Amino acid sequence: SNPGDNNFRFIREDKDGVLFLATFGGGLKKFNSNLETFESYLHNPGDPSTISNDTVFYISKEGKGGYSWVYTMHGGINRFDKNTGIFKYYRHNKDDSESIIGDFYLFLDNDSARGACFGTNRGISKYNIEKDNFDNYYYRNSNEEFYDTYGVNFVEMDRSGIFWLGTQGGGLVKY
Repeated sequence: SNPGDNNFRFIREDKDGVLFLATFGGGLKKFNSNLETFESYLHNPGDPSTISNDTVFYISKEGKGGYSWVYTMHGGINRFDKNTGIFKYYRHNKDDSESIIGDFYLFLDNDSARGACFGTNRGISKYNIEKDNFDNYYYRNSNEEFYDTYGVNFVEMDRSGIFWLGTQGGGLVKY
């Protein structure tokens, strides 16, 4: 079986052994190794339940709620339900404090206990599955003034609920 694309960015095997392939311009591909078949998820401008862009950089493991998260070029972040094939995408909205904090993603973590956390060029966002919105944590300097100089390369929450941020140029930050 051939997926029909030659430019792959990332591959993820889910807990059921299904492979998801991120492509450059060919959308997200799902490979069922038992049936040896490919299914394509492509952007359709007239259908908001499709992936937001056909250039896919990353797909997370399944996390809280059974969702995976898909990061696309210029298309924001997509919540993906593999059982229905439905996508919902999220973009930063400067007029909505509960929208995702930024559209330039540097890090994504998704697990079944904590849910999804996104590191961006402006801070970190944690997805609130019950409200379908985001809790945002902005970077602040020692004077408690907002700044967006450093992007986040990784986020880790310890057992105490403290976020540890590995930044681009700002060192290790305890939040």
